Amino acid sequence: MRFEQSGGLIARRNEGARLAAGDVIISVDDDAEFSDPRIVENVLRRFDDLRIAAVAIPFVNINSDKQLNQSAPDATGHWITNEFIGTAHALRRKEFLEAGGYREVLFHQGEEGDLCIRLLNRGLLVRMGIGAPILHYESPRRSFERINLYGQRNLMLFAWHNVPMPEFALHFCATVANGVLWGSRRGFLTYRLKGCWAVLRAIMRECRRRAPVSRSTYWLYRQLKKRGPLRIEEVAKVVGIST
Repeated sequence: MRFEQSGGLIARRNEGARLAAGDVIISVDDDAEFSDPRIVENVLRRFDDLRIAAVAIPFVNINSDKQLNQSAPDATGHWITNEFIGTAHALRRKEFLEAGGYREVLFHQGEEGDLCIRLLNRGLLVRMGIGAPILHYESPRRSFERINLYGQRNLMLFAWHNVPMPEFALHFCATVANGVLWGSRRGFLTYRLKGCWAVLRAIMRECRRRAPVSRSTYWLYRQLKKRGPLRIEEVAKVVGIST
């Protein structure tokens, strides 16, 4: 289906999921290509456990660092990560829709982590992929104002929607401080401050939709983010799912 007007990539991904007929949705950016014809077949094999709701597909940013991203440390077992990057990923359609899909108030950026922490709170996991990567030819003509404004706004919205008490207060304040400091050091302070202002209006509209995850989910998400991927057996003990 083609839309004559842009509704934003987050809304269109939700629309695509509702229109899809298959059990698994594989999504790549429009500036990416497959390096191997067997990538889809390989990704589908990663869903060999019903606890796996998403697969982070390996990819390489061709125009920048050329490093392999989202690849499991080794090919043995199931390596679980905190979130995938939207450039290259796959999702179980049923679980994605039941979790509410991407949060459309985010509009641009940050939707992946917000979805993945909600999936984790439901006992559903993101597995790292293996094998040939997606080749991502990221555009050099990106709006740094848009990236920084929505980056700051949406990190704060992530905290508002998902972080439980009492961790919320510290997490929210740290998000503001770290974002402003990061923007100041790199010449994007004005955009970061605009993001802080924009989030106030968004929170006013979203005030009744705050539904924080459990504290155990929150700390597991943070552990996965800071320490890197863990084997599924380690994660299962925390989220209370059978092995």
